[in-house]
Amino acid sequence: MTNRLTREQDRAVRAYKRAHPGITWDQARAAVAARSGQRHSLPARIPGASLPRPGERLEGYVQRVAAAVGVQRHRAMVLLGLESGTSATERLVELAAYLPDRTVRALVTATGMTDAQARAPATSPASAADAIPALVRPAQQLLNEKSIQRGGEGETRTDARAGPAPG
Repeated sequence: MTNRLTREQDRAVRAYKRAHPGITWDQARAAVAARSGQRHSLPARIPGASLPRPGERLEGYVQRVAAAVGVQRHRAMVLLGLESGTSATERLVELAAYLPDRTVRALVTATGMTDAQARAPATSPASAADAIPALVRPAQQLLNEKSIQRGGEGETRTDARAGPAPG
């Protein structure tokens, strides 16, 4: 099986060669390589991108933009300038922890929002899933206070042929 990035590179070289019929394959490869090195430019404006809602997390905002534009989440991240790489989920977690200035500028350019609006989804309060560890300790305390004990060995039977439990 071929590498996905190699396939994309080969497709880009073939497309460049078709668009410029008088050049050699080596020239087409060099032109595509030079063009791919310019990926760090700001993204184009996305007409269907809305502003983030108050308290909305970055993952939810990207998903909403993807639905509005009609693309997958990974492609929406590319359009927003979030440099998704190979794992969109890992990149979103990374961006939620720290949003670089370059990424803020990309979001501002792609959506027309202000710097503060671009930073808001990354600084929004944690989701309910992030709050689970904080709920474990109070739940454990409640169980301890109520003196709820676990069932003991031999109190339940799983074998229907066994006789009555010793009493």
